[in-house]
Amino acid sequence: VFGNAAGVGLGTFTARGTLDGTVIDVTDGDVTSFTAARMRDSTVQVGARYTKGNTVDAAVVFAPTLRKIGTLKLTAPFSGPSSPPATQAASAAFRDSYVAAGSLGTISITGQASIADDTETHGVAYGNAGAHGTVTVGGVMVPDNTTLTNTKFRKAGN
Repeated sequence: VFGNAAGVGLGTFTARGTLDGTVIDVTDGDVTSFTAARMRDSTVQVGARYTKGNTVDAAVVFAPTLRKIGTLKLTAPFSGPSSPPATQAASAAFRDSYVAAGSLGTISITGQASIADDTETHGVAYGNAGAHGTVTVGGVMVPDNTTLTNTKFRKAGN
């Protein structure tokens, strides 16, 4: 999305299914609401540009105007962390993906898993000068600049 109307580049986006290998790139304007069942090997970048790197925060550059994601919800039911790894990976709403915006509102992910055979961390990045927002995974709030234990999921500023 390359333009905006009254500061909004993408108003409401709803996908009942899975974003798989998808890049949603909103270069000019905010995203009001984004809902999908799952994100797998996908990227949502709002006023941000990912490059290949080792961590979700070190691999992103933000535009001078900090663009915002108001809400992002991934809604697929999650089998839970006590399930076998293959079951977790199959049911995870967020898997090996990236979300970045200069400012964050509320990000809600039902469950996450990492299966990529690499050393990169995946997750949510925000601009340090912007709003850090609230990120929850499985109903648990993820603090700023934290990698979840035994995972490659990270919430971090840059």
